[in-house]
Amino acid sequence: MLDRGTTRPAGCVMGSNESALQQSIFRDKAAKARHMDPGLKLTAGARLFDVARNRMIAGIRSGHPDWSDAEIDAEFCRQLQVLREREDRGVFTPVADL
Repeated sequence: MLDRGTTRPAGCVMGSNESALQQSIFRDKAAKARHMDPGLKLTAGARLFDVARNRMIAGIRSGHPDWSDAEIDAEFCRQLQVLREREDRGVFTPVADL
């Protein structure tokens, strides 16, 4: 649900540190997403997951340079499971539910 008259999810407030350029970029991205074909949205979601996964793995690898790929993958899976459990318990609320 969106705040009335905005493109932001309810409860999501622009920080005072955000520039007019950042606000403009957000509005443009939100408008584009609103008009995307559902199939393209699904593809974009998968791409975003890949980006997030790569960043998480890079962070794990940075913190544990001596770990093998198998250990890094196991830690990624563990962290992902923690995030899922938090969401299930309501610690984090998906934006779509706001």
